[in-house]
Amino acid sequence: MKTRSVFKAFMFCLTMAMLLCFSIPVFAAGSVKMTVKTKCTTVKKTVTAGSSTVCNVEYGDIALMNDYVTFKTSKSSVATVSKKGVISAKKAGTAVITAKFGKSSAKVSLTVKAAKGSAAKTALRKKIVSYAKHFVGILPYKWAGNSLKTGTDCSGFVYLIFKKYGIHTPRSASEFQKLSNIKYKDLQVGDVVVYKNGGHVAIYIGNDKVVHAKGSDYGTVIDSMWYGKPTGYVSFIK
Repeated sequence: MKTRSVFKAFMFCLTMAMLLCFSIPVFAAGSVKMTVKTKCTTVKKTVTAGSSTVCNVEYGDIALMNDYVTFKTSKSSVATVSKKGVISAKKAGTAVITAKFGKSSAKVSLTVKAAKGSAAKTALRKKIVSYAKHFVGILPYKWAGNSLKTGTDCSGFVYLIFKKYGIHTPRSASEFQKLSNIKYKDLQVGDVVVYKNGGHVAIYIGNDKVVHAKGSDYGTVIDSMWYGKPTGYVSFIK
């Protein structure tokens, strides 16, 4: 850790010395130039939701270490930026990324496009699973219940989770068995696992695990999907 600190200090001093040698005023307003580039070094100002890019900051012709640059975003719901200058695109929209070095600063308008095709579907599946897991250990089981606050049963849990994302599923567990449309080998996160020929349903979250409203003695929990014998698999995201 000490060696790294010494190295950073050395690089900072070296950068300052180079700037002075080139007669560039260190705090000249507007002299910082920022580019947003992808990992493959293609310069872009338009990125796709779910992707990450990196801010590289230059002072004149000198590339600065991001350790000495302060970054911020105008809209964190669209894109966030870390202390190291890594931008994470969240959702469609526009955000202004600002880099500040001393008294100099630069801004770049970043346009985030919505993910399309398989990328959008993958993102949706992850959102469904993340939302469902939020209720683990919190949401009680209530037969015929229809609330993510006071309680619901297994099919109600699935119904309400998917409803948030505009996807309609049956409200009765028995209906899921009839809809079985994929096999285990095709199972993806966000699909539904059916048990007891429609007597119970759960949401698949990956790694052979499911999240479900298990019963009055358990509430909402995460289990191995093999806690019971699956009798069907349903995908509502095609």
